[in-house]
Amino acid sequence: VETWACDDGQCVIETCADGYVEIEGCQEQPVIYVDAFASGPGQGTEDDPYKTIQSALEKASGGTMLSLKAGLYVGNLSIGVDDIVLEGVGPETIIKSADDALPAVSITGDGVGLKSLKIVGGRIGLEIKGSKLSQLSGALIENVEIDNTLGLGGANAPLTAGLLVAHAQDVMIQGVHISEVSQAAHVNGSEGGDSVGALFDHVSESTVLELHVESVLGAQGIGSANPGDSPLEQQGFTGGSANGVRIKASSSLSFVNMEVSGVVGGKGGNGWKWGYAGVPGLGTGVLIDESQSISITEANIDQIWGGEGGYPGSGGGAEPMNGEIGSGFRITNSTSVWVSDFEVLNITGGKGSTVGDGWASGVGVSGTGVGVEVYNEATEITFERGLIGSLKGGPSALYYYPAGGATGVRLVEAGDVILKNLAIANLSSGDQIENSGQYANIGVEIDDAGPVTIQHLSLAAVNGTAAFPTEGAAGIMLGSSQTNSIQISNSILSEISGACIQGPSAAIESSTVAAYTLFHECDIDPDETGVALIAPDSGSPAFKNLSDNDLRVKSTSAAVDAGKPGDDYCGEPEPNGCMVNLGAFGNTDEAQSFGPDHCPCDD
Repeated sequence: VETWACDDGQCVIETCADGYVEIEGCQEQPVIYVDAFASGPGQGTEDDPYKTIQSALEKASGGTMLSLKAGLYVGNLSIGVDDIVLEGVGPETIIKSADDALPAVSITGDGVGLKSLKIVGGRIGLEIKGSKLSQLSGALIENVEIDNTLGLGGANAPLTAGLLVAHAQDVMIQGVHISEVSQAAHVNGSEGGDSVGALFDHVSESTVLELHVESVLGAQGIGSANPGDSPLEQQGFTGGSANGVRIKASSSLSFVNMEVSGVVGGKGGNGWKWGYAGVPGLGTGVLIDESQSISITEANIDQIWGGEGGYPGSGGGAEPMNGEIGSGFRITNSTSVWVSDFEVLNITGGKGSTVGDGWASGVGVSGTGVGVEVYNEATEITFERGLIGSLKGGPSALYYYPAGGATGVRLVEAGDVILKNLAIANLSSGDQIENSGQYANIGVEIDDAGPVTIQHLSLAAVNGTAAFPTEGAAGIMLGSSQTNSIQISNSILSEISGACIQGPSAAIESSTVAAYTLFHECDIDPDETGVALIAPDSGSPAFKNLSDNDLRVKSTSAAVDAGKPGDDYCGEPEPNGCMVNLGAFGNTDEAQSFGPDHCPCDD
């Protein structure tokens, strides 16, 4: 029943067999049975189970398993006993919150396991929480569904989350599906409440496998019920932000197979009389702030929207509000973050506000749809083997209010960033109303960042606006504060409705080298911009299906076997051409071959 491990003559129990638990040696695990359909309070045996989980928890001690049969268990659970396991039979075992002001399930004991069940309701669906002075150590959450987590709203509403892990270490989460996280309608005078699918706050040395989050809605901020006489007192309140996954002040976390979809920032509140419109909430797929040593692989982020600006009051001069940013990944003030094998699709900025019931001064500009944001001193950040596609600015709210633009990657006030084997495609401005303006689109925006290394980038279909369909966009845009080096190699920039590389000439001349990069259907003048170019600089990349974000190239592509001599090509299939391909799929198993030449590579 036990497996031993020995080192230098010292032996300890490494594992116990199923059905046994280590308690001064491997002992048969105590089991308490619970059945929601039991006829009486029960004794906790298999023949006479308890009717409620709370009754079982009162009798449980360390090492005990609570076996939960299918059924509906109503009540808020607080699990403070160390080293116990609650195991159901799947989503047919349902724990439903009785008081939605509280977490449906709260774990404060060390080494607690929760397996094969469903949690419904509560302001927090599942809370795993230590304290600042005493971290929770060890938890196993496996095959758990968390559904319909609802914040109560009201004045200064607290955050609501499907899963909250805080002040904890050595946590293992596998196969958790979170859906329908939102805030209730807010009473007048309230701030919009934030909503998070899964929040990791001060968590370390933990692993998360198969985390799926869908439908996270930030709450709307509402105007004041008893407004005063000043525009400030009459202003609409702030909408709540919405994050699919947030990683805050945490370290040494590993995520594998993450899916986030349907995240919407909260609408700003409406102003009253002369009151300004309320600020909307951000919509973000994954937010990482004040964290270090975070790895995310096999991530799919889809359908993210920034919040819509509130309406201004009906009095003269009230100001509308801009729409908020929608973003796939947002990384701030963090170190050593690695994201690989990912997709970010269908990101849209929030709609700016209209004039409401009266006329307003100013305009409500719609928000930007951004694939990846890295800013505010975030450093040692790597994104590799990823697709960023189908990004769009927020739609215009009124015939003279501009629609937002889209940006594939934004690097501002960030240090040491690597972008490798990325495909970025189909960036478009938001829909306009009549002849309203549209903000331009940018493939990669860099300002006061770096050094930045861009290798094997495929950037295509950065579209112009309705008024200027062939100009105004930029493939790579440098800001006026950019001085650190930017190294671009083995890349493709194609079908950019404007400049391949744009920015102040001083910034470009002092920082940018584009080597072995294919420029196709975009404006580039090395004499004018100062960009150091190394051929090839012409020819078609011949993408397989650009409109569908498929930036693999055909055998006729000018990018095949056109990379920098001496760079690694051994990841490409036979025949490898003895030269690496340009673009996102160069030196990968999806690289296109042409011709018979092949150079063997050492294993």
